[in-house]
Amino acid sequence: MKISRKSKVISVLAIEMSNFVSTSSNKKLIKQLKFHYIYKLKKYKSSTYYYNKKLNKIMVKKKIFEHIKKMKKAELIELLETAFDETARKEREYIFGEINEAIESKNETPKKLYKKIEKFFNQSIDGHYYAPFSISSDNFMDVPDETDEWFTKLNAFLDKASNLVKQKEYKLANECFIKLYELIEMMMSGENIVYADELGSWMIATDVDYNKAYITSLSKTENPITFTERVIPILENDNYNSFSGKIYSKIKRIANKAQFIEVEKEIKLKKIRIK
Repeated sequence: MKISRKSKVISVLAIEMSNFVSTSSNKKLIKQLKFHYIYKLKKYKSSTYYYNKKLNKIMVKKKIFEHIKKMKKAELIELLETAFDETARKEREYIFGEINEAIESKNETPKKLYKKIEKFFNQSIDGHYYAPFSISSDNFMDVPDETDEWFTKLNAFLDKASNLVKQKEYKLANECFIKLYELIEMMMSGENIVYADELGSWMIATDVDYNKAYITSLSKTENPITFTERVIPILENDNYNSFSGKIYSKIKRIANKAQFIEVEKEIKLKKIRIK
């Protein structure tokens, strides 16, 4: 993302101001300096209020964290517990999600992972994450917490299944992927899995290329017929997404000769565009 010259100036002045204030006890000088920088910022036709607010936010954060560094362990744990209880689900996931994932993944075997995915699959089709609401012009961009939670779990499971492929656990990886892709297909076809005004595979955000990992697990475990049956829906979906996933090239590169011949036959039979 390109940062504008104005944004750079704002950031530099704000930090410079904050550093000076934190080391100075002369209130009059601080006030004069503050007005000096605000005058500079006015050249960019922005309000004094905005910059005062920006500078104050930086100074408050600095003071708070200076105090936190001096707190005892018990006080810090109490503070974290309060933060956990009082923050919304999205913010809580952002702050504590990585820690929770580390705990969940500890001593997780491929078989245990499959059991978790199976449970997730059953909960999904039972409507556990489905939270419809009355959509209006005011809330059409809202996404229920249940939908966010579903995609967060889906992303994590796709990454873990992909990791099984790296470990050459092809059979279990394939079983995991089949369950997850079935859910993705149901979600995209409009079944009551999750709810939002607009849903699609574009909402999936993994750390690794899960399509490539899935095609790899299929190539290692499936015969040409079943391989083709599994990859064709992915290829068709890529067609709808303007070939952004480059699925055809991945199939061509990963499939063995017999599998690829069968895929080519199906492409011609169904007249599927590949580019």
